[in-house]
Amino acid sequence: GRSKGGVRNHDLLLLGWAGPEFALVDIEGKADEEFGNLVGEEFDSKDADKPESNLRERIEDLARRLFGADAKSIRDLRYQLLYGAYACLARASTVHARKAIFLIHELHTSACRWEKIEQNDRDLAAFVARLGCTPLQQPGSGWLVEVKTLHVGPDGVPQGIQFFVAKAVAEIGKPTGHRS
Repeated sequence: GRSKGGVRNHDLLLLGWAGPEFALVDIEGKADEEFGNLVGEEFDSKDADKPESNLRERIEDLARRLFGADAKSIRDLRYQLLYGAYACLARASTVHARKAIFLIHELHTSACRWEKIEQNDRDLAAFVARLGCTPLQQPGSGWLVEVKTLHVGPDGVPQGIQFFVAKAVAEIGKPTGHRS
């Protein structure tokens, strides 16, 4: 199950044991920057038009592998979340982990803006909802959900991996702006 793209640079990758099972935690660090472009923006970008680019093929491949769907159905999701989640599962398969956690670690500082943090919360919630889960809907808080609706198989995600998406928050300063 390798996707049709390059190798993901994980912000932090942890390997260890969760009880008797080998586990992987793929950590994506965030302050208040967004999770990249929307899938639709990436699909329609000038980079995707370049002859040497396989971006559209990669997006279609990721959509099929994670959701059993085509790219049109996920145009409103953030590409970084799509690619990060699949890369987490692919790496877990490579190291023979039975559990995989794709963890967004959000760092709040006084340089962050609440408006951006809340937009990231909405984008992450939309991604997790498309995976068939409902995260805790309280901006700035952490949560963990098990994803049970993945498209599994030869054209999907690797089999035999219990997959979770999580969010953790570390607050070392108060973000500015107004909370909704």
